[in-house]
Amino acid sequence: MIGNDLKEYPATHSMSTSWFFADEEGNVADFEFNENGPVPENAYETESCLESMLMNGFSSKDENGISHFPLDKKQAEHLLSFLKPAEESDVVDAVVQIDIAKKEDFLSYFSDKDKSEDLVCFSEELGLYAVNYFEEGTYTKMIQQGIIIKKGNWDFWFNDILNENNEVKWENVNAEMYPFYIYQQECDPRKLMTRTITPENPFKLSQLPTHIQSKVVRLPLKFSQYDKIQIAEYFPFEKTMFMDDENTLGISFHLLPTESGAELFFASSIFSEFCDWDSENSFWPHCTSLSPTILYISTNIRHYDFHNIINELEEFLQHNYAAISTNITNVIPSPLIKLKEKGIPIPENVAAHVSDKAGYLEQAFDYVHPRVVIIFEDALPKLRQWETDTHEFSMDANHIRINGCDYPYFLWNDVENNINAIRELASLPYRGRKRCVLSEEEFKVWQKLNELCKK
Repeated sequence: MIGNDLKEYPATHSMSTSWFFADEEGNVADFEFNENGPVPENAYETESCLESMLMNGFSSKDENGISHFPLDKKQAEHLLSFLKPAEESDVVDAVVQIDIAKKEDFLSYFSDKDKSEDLVCFSEELGLYAVNYFEEGTYTKMIQQGIIIKKGNWDFWFNDILNENNEVKWENVNAEMYPFYIYQQECDPRKLMTRTITPENPFKLSQLPTHIQSKVVRLPLKFSQYDKIQIAEYFPFEKTMFMDDENTLGISFHLLPTESGAELFFASSIFSEFCDWDSENSFWPHCTSLSPTILYISTNIRHYDFHNIINELEEFLQHNYAAISTNITNVIPSPLIKLKEKGIPIPENVAAHVSDKAGYLEQAFDYVHPRVVIIFEDALPKLRQWETDTHEFSMDANHIRINGCDYPYFLWNDVENNINAIRELASLPYRGRKRCVLSEEEFKVWQKLNELCKK
């Protein structure tokens, strides 16, 4: 069950990022964030551009090693309408239509594994392929041999042009040929994501193979009804470049606009950061949902890799979890403990979002209050040692007792044998702490308490 291909996916703090979402009607949208956008934690199959997603992350290979991203007939015909008669000239990449009778001749140019990675089929019926790279002279040879009939540009981009009111007007290049809703984010994260393309024949989630569908993140809305979206309202997110406050209470706040037009201070996670992060031996608690009912406990797993390890589980168990590591070196006790000892009253809106526990596991369970726990076998020795050394919790064969509550747990290698019981528990309503979202007045309360913490 544990995957070996632990690929580090890009985050928007280092480059522009793209990923797929599906709405309530099964329509698929490409979300294009500029460098500073709040990428959701559970968009684990992100790529730097739409072309990478079509070629790699969301295509499936046939028995000959050829990647396929299947468009239906109307979608393929729409894409075909953007292609023009091929002319002899070397190109680096292109969407092409081939003579179907010469399919084998075309594929012979991509017969080895390295070359086949540069190819994806959109429609075998119409002979539509995208080629990411042509070796010098190859494209011209294919035209001379009558293999390639038509071609169009493979990649697309947007020009963000300022109008007379100093507002961004999106001008797309080649984007309309793809059958996706497309949402675009300005570099400034204080701007909402904007729908820039509405397709006539939207690509449907059901067009993808089942094992690929689980990679697409779901949104509880209809794209046709939303021309603006604030992704931070739906998911924990990677921190934006513009962080408005990071305080001793462990919460990182970002001032972002909402879909209703208000501006609120969003915490990037439901967790406060209560451990010192070291990429070699620990990571901060990671959550892919605003309402996780599953808590995974593992050894050292980088937070952006963890989803790949559980990617063979059913979709609900992939998106409804929090994950923590046993390889934690420095735990930060809750600052509320010292404030209470000094008799300083804790405002209700602070107490509702910050744990008042001291230990790492105590805080993790207090935040998530999970319905079910899944433990990787390699974490068991450390947990047993932790149980003896700290007395934070106790374990028997089936339960962990911590913070006065009993939590059922299952070992990772037994998940498949207990999947019905796990699914039933994980489907119960969320009961942990909610992600902190504050108005300006509430934010001022946090700032005052933060100053008291510093003293």
